[in-house]
Amino acid sequence: SNHHVSDLTHSRNTVDGSRLFCYRHKTENVEFYCKDCCQIICKKCQISDHKDHDTSDIKLYRKLAMTELKNYVDNVNEKIFYMNASAVTSSKKIDQQVQAICETVTTKGRKFKLHMQRELQKEEFKMKRVVESSKKIIDKLEESVHNINTILKGDSMYGVLDRLPTLKSKQEENEARELNELYDVTSEFDRKIINTTSTINTMMGELKITRNVMITYYFKYSEIKHNWRYSPVYKVEDTLWHFKAFETGSGHLILGMIAYGENLVSDTPEVTIKLVNSTDEQKSVVKVMRRPCLATLKADYTWNTGCEKGRMSSAGFVNNDRFSLQATIAAKDILSQKFTERHGKRIT
Repeated sequence: SNHHVSDLTHSRNTVDGSRLFCYRHKTENVEFYCKDCCQIICKKCQISDHKDHDTSDIKLYRKLAMTELKNYVDNVNEKIFYMNASAVTSSKKIDQQVQAICETVTTKGRKFKLHMQRELQKEEFKMKRVVESSKKIIDKLEESVHNINTILKGDSMYGVLDRLPTLKSKQEENEARELNELYDVTSEFDRKIINTTSTINTMMGELKITRNVMITYYFKYSEIKHNWRYSPVYKVEDTLWHFKAFETGSGHLILGMIAYGENLVSDTPEVTIKLVNSTDEQKSVVKVMRRPCLATLKADYTWNTGCEKGRMSSAGFVNNDRFSLQATIAAKDILSQKFTERHGKRIT
């Protein structure tokens, strides 16, 4: 409301974008762009509030901005390409896992059937042996009956009396034989209940969709002493983010990220903040934060690094009064769990 506003459609001096007035110095034309503050400024601003900031001629920055936009479009297309490529790779892995599970289950079923056939063949062999044994008994009984009839048809009582003990012995032997009690052998397969919540997911594994975005910002160390400093706002989908930095009275450095959005309470992303070491990347300090301090429409990721200014400078974190923060915002979605919650069922 307190800015100097010009109507571009009615002002010939501002149609080409080269003669906009400074919002602080209303008679001065904007000629420069401050990269540190993301503002267009006039010459007076450059030598006062934006002294030692990274500024450039606004016409030159226009070309740089156009190049940056083109690079941004190329970067988006590249991300789309790699996203689709990762989807193809994940789909192949899913198909391989499904095939492996099917082959394992098929092999298990084949082993079940083979075991069943072998056991039934054993039982069939036992039954056939019983049948053969029974036939032998029948043959012996028929032989005994034939011999008895032959003897009875004879005229000699002496022959009957002579063979009677032997026939009686064979009769008792045949009568003493007991027929085996046979099993009624059947095969039955008891189908188990397949619980998709545990069984299938355990075999299949998890499908994770991870969305990562990395942003970098440079702070001036001299500006954060006893005063919170904030970066420009970065928009990631529907959420607004900015860095923050502060040096306490005891000289300790506190860093962080603040996010503003509607879905932060129900779905907070994971934030990894890196304090970049300008001389040795491997000495950079990294903090992973999964549980921010939540408020209405706000998530605060605060990190007390414990680093002191003296150590920061000597260790290579501060160069020419500037230090770099790099944040990776990762939103992970484990689809297998959500799919189970919505569509999980028991298959019988």
